[in-house]
Amino acid sequence: MKKTLLFSLVILTFSGALAMAGSVDFLAPDTGDLIPTAVIGDSGAKSLPNVSMDAVSYCWALKADAQIDAHQPVFEASSREYRMLVKAEQLRSGLDLPTTAPGALIRLNPAGSARMGKTLSIDPKGIVLIDPTGRRFSDGQGMLSLADAEALKAADVPFAEGTSAFRLDPALGSGLFKLMVPEAADSEAGWVVNVLEKDSPVVFTARTDRQVYLQGQRLRASFALEGADGLESVRAEIHSPSGEAQRVRVLRRPGSTDFEVVAPLNHAELSEGLWEIHASVHGASAEGEVIRDVHTAFAVSAPTASFLGRAEISMTEGLRIELPVEIGAPGRYAAQGVLFGTNAKGEMQPIGVCQSADYLATGSSSLSFVFDAAMLKSSGLTAPYELRNLELKDQGRMGELYTQARALAIQ
Repeated sequence: MKKTLLFSLVILTFSGALAMAGSVDFLAPDTGDLIPTAVIGDSGAKSLPNVSMDAVSYCWALKADAQIDAHQPVFEASSREYRMLVKAEQLRSGLDLPTTAPGALIRLNPAGSARMGKTLSIDPKGIVLIDPTGRRFSDGQGMLSLADAEALKAADVPFAEGTSAFRLDPALGSGLFKLMVPEAADSEAGWVVNVLEKDSPVVFTARTDRQVYLQGQRLRASFALEGADGLESVRAEIHSPSGEAQRVRVLRRPGSTDFEVVAPLNHAELSEGLWEIHASVHGASAEGEVIRDVHTAFAVSAPTASFLGRAEISMTEGLRIELPVEIGAPGRYAAQGVLFGTNAKGEMQPIGVCQSADYLATGSSSLSFVFDAAMLKSSGLTAPYELRNLELKDQGRMGELYTQARALAIQ
């Protein structure tokens, strides 16, 4: 009878292993997942730098209470400042600077910093300031914390060369100031005037719906202005890694006071790398005119590879997950995933992380994770398993190609 019981246990164990083996389709992607619709070849991807040709794979265990974020955080940038690019003649005749809080910090620097080998700059004591009541100040009056270009350079402050700065005396309040620089020198590219109001209640925010996009996808960004009574206009443009700027349409979101931009990212020759979206808003508050600028960065990758939407599962070496991939451009690719198992209460908890990388040629290939038997046993968790936080990266081109919060359910 003992032999019969032992034989039955072996059969049940073997049957369980068989039930977990074979091909398993990926789960349906979530809206926050990054999924390529097609891969591109060498012509659509930038040149490949020198990369390792060695295959590597390793895994490590996680504590059952480890906090694993299933989705990438959405980045939001906030701004209490604005900038203007003006000609020297505007500075000489007088430039309007609206403020919404006392004590604004003003910075000035030449956009074209060199002229005949000399760096241009403005001495704050040479500035004439007219406050909202019409009072006129000169020779540093009405200003606090004056710092000319030489002082900022000596302090190793990371501002543009030729930058001068000062703070408006908070006793002057807020509203519309006028700044005049009678001795402003002509600069071919103009002068940049930056106004930072760190204590202002007026905040302009920008938010993209993801941190990474693939060529051909659409950037979606939203903008909101808080602390102002009304909006007059919103302008936005996207800047490629090459420095090219493209104006994009800004539309009011239905049923909301916010605005949004939806822009295609189709220029393969420009798109790989770090992009930025810049936006400026003009509005109104109790103090008068409101100006704000904000910018935030996002990455764009060429989809040089992708998972094929299925995995081959076996239990011969613990739990082996082989992930077929389609390679459009040869290179070094890396996959990472987190395995979850089920506890006695039927709850999912993390078991471990696996990473796998190799140099792969164009065509069909695969990357594998092996969660060994000792790791599975020591976790105390059992099937059903799930593979979560699945990622695929092009290591040579430094591109993120694929992310899926819940990729596989393994019964």
